[in-house]
Amino acid sequence: MRREVKAHAYKGEGQEAVPLSSAARTTNNIDGGSSASDHTRDNRPSQSKQPPHSRPQLDTRRIHLQFLSITFDMNKATQISFNHFPNEVIVRILQSCNFRTIIRYSTADRRAYHLVKNSVILQLRIELEMNRLEIIEYSSDVTISSILEDVIRYRDAWGEMKFGPAIELPMPKDRILLWELREGSFISAYSTTRDPKLADAIQVVQLDVQQLPKPIKFGLNFHEFTLDLSQELVVLAVVDLPRKDQVRLLFRSSKTSLSHPLAKNPIVLVMLEFMLQSKEASSITLEIMGDILVAKFADIKSLTYEVLIWSWRTATLLNRISSRNGVCDLGFLDKQTLILYHAAASDGSALSCVSLLVYRDFLKPVVNEPIGSETHVIASNYQCLDYSFCFEFPTIDRTMSVLASALALRSDPIPGRLMHKTKHTKLASTHVGTIGLIFPLSYDTHIEPQDVTYRIFVNTSGLSDLMDSSLGPKVFEWAEWGEPITRWFSDDNQQADWINWVSGSRYLRSSPGQRFGSLTLSVIEFCPFASKRHSEPHPNQINPPNTPLKGRNASIEQRWVRALREWWVSPDRSYLDEQVLVDVVGSETPSIVEIGFTSPVVSRLGWRSVTMAKPVASKIWMIQGGHIVGKDVSISSLCCLPQSLNDISV
Repeated sequence: MRREVKAHAYKGEGQEAVPLSSAARTTNNIDGGSSASDHTRDNRPSQSKQPPHSRPQLDTRRIHLQFLSITFDMNKATQISFNHFPNEVIVRILQSCNFRTIIRYSTADRRAYHLVKNSVILQLRIELEMNRLEIIEYSSDVTISSILEDVIRYRDAWGEMKFGPAIELPMPKDRILLWELREGSFISAYSTTRDPKLADAIQVVQLDVQQLPKPIKFGLNFHEFTLDLSQELVVLAVVDLPRKDQVRLLFRSSKTSLSHPLAKNPIVLVMLEFMLQSKEASSITLEIMGDILVAKFADIKSLTYEVLIWSWRTATLLNRISSRNGVCDLGFLDKQTLILYHAAASDGSALSCVSLLVYRDFLKPVVNEPIGSETHVIASNYQCLDYSFCFEFPTIDRTMSVLASALALRSDPIPGRLMHKTKHTKLASTHVGTIGLIFPLSYDTHIEPQDVTYRIFVNTSGLSDLMDSSLGPKVFEWAEWGEPITRWFSDDNQQADWINWVSGSRYLRSSPGQRFGSLTLSVIEFCPFASKRHSEPHPNQINPPNTPLKGRNASIEQRWVRALREWWVSPDRSYLDEQVLVDVVGSETPSIVEIGFTSPVVSRLGWRSVTMAKPVASKIWMIQGGHIVGKDVSISSLCCLPQSLNDISV
């Protein structure tokens, strides 16, 4: 018989099926954020949530971490033992700690182990934080146990690549000019007029609904767009012709296509000091995170860019980041941190200095004075925001330089956006676990594609640890940060680099299959804790390498290509089609790349990969949240491989 907890959200040992309406009052979100009650009070999803940057938070983790560090030493008789406290008090304290502290406490003794193991709330907190998730909505009859089961199924489905059958989704017949894959939807922009070059309408295709909703028609041409489904917000960027140095930003409703009702000034005019030329030479990037809009305007030929940060509801320009001798791509680490992947020219025109620039508290205006909303913004009139930390990459050989048009940073999803939904809950991302980088090097940057491509994965927890331990703004040289928290792979330029090849801490890789016109899909997990969950090797696990991965072996496919070939010629092929091949490479095995640098580059970030033996159709494959999505090059069809989560139908 289940006892219902009314006053508290814990039962101590043997805790079972706590109603979320009770537990939410004491279950904190990840990374010191607000408690779950901020989002889920009274069994109802929050309809209006303050932007995270506007809410002051008490970081209780630091308080309890200090307390725990004192009391963990059981051998000192002068200190009060942590075990003197009742289970209920210990659970309450641990709820305010991060998952590393909870796990560390569980190793103290037998009682601590069983307390953590049998506490559903602590287990849920561990799973949510390790997967970088937070609960943003749930059904009225849900329990903590059912949410925990959902999260574990989600985790295990990725760990074994358990996917349901492919779902063919309808697509608009018009030629797609722009597109995004966000929050479980494929959003495409196309033209309804005779002008085939500029879009004037948007079509949303939900990955779990096999029918097309009505398109969103704006009655004007635009050059770039982005959409936040949770806020019913569409941001359009329109380059004013023929000047090309002015851009209008329009805040529209995805429901009505008219001005968004929450936008104080639905149109903002941005005036630049450079012109946005052709699509190949210039770019516009738009990203929405809650109340924040980040817009990047860049001209690759002149090595010039402007990054402007707004509160879109009030049209308040918060900050500006600018360069006149480089190129960049950008992303969010968490709700307070912006990161730029920056390549600068050191000798006139060659891009040879590459770094990650981190802007902590980028929402705080650089000038400490009231800033009003403006409908006309002259970018050069605003002071530039300085980076908080700089992480430098290795020195490039003088015979090579970065190909500006191919430099890319990928991170998904945006913190706060929907990551996965189940029968009971909706889960959002709290922060990015891994960022993916394209490091393109060429002997002659006037010729495309690049001569050498490195695909780099960076563990963001490692970056955060370095920044947290630093006393102030600092430039980290490669030798101080790069080797333990990055992994470099040499690439053959055959991988189609579309937008969504990284989601969370996972990288989706498509490789040539057994037959012509087929591909093999692999998911590589870079979370440091992924492989540690598996105490026993997988039955189909490749033997670990005994030498560094260098030369040809620095290509990621080389780890599993031989095993796959043996499977493909096996007489029991039908059985093997349902199997996966697992590869685990730890930090003890380095990757070493040499071409393009003054000295060898060593990286050691561990990974666990899962490869499907069964080939898939030759499409462009992408990963987003709980889906793997494939589309034809012509974008005439779309298919989705949803995760098989038992009672969840998509």
